[in-house]
Amino acid sequence: MLAEFDIATIRQHLIEEAPEFVLQKMEQELQADVVVMGGISRSFVCHTFIENTTEKVLGYIESDVVVLKPDGFISPVDKDRK
Repeated sequence: MLAEFDIATIRQHLIEEAPEFVLQKMEQELQADVVVMGGISRSFVCHTFIENTTEKVLGYIESDVVVLKPDGFISPVDKDRK
């Protein structure tokens, strides 16, 4: 998955654990000031049953978090909604 990017092997981490715990562990180990993570949007029904990973992560880490959306992402939120 990382083959298309020029990232040194020593900077690649593939850990099978819940994201909030892995990111907390890596944040501390790397002494990170910022955590960058990908994000996807799920339907309200899906969100009701599966808690938002970003929300979980924010509860576990102290760094600033930047969430990147995939190319072509279209927000389900109406911009004109007040």
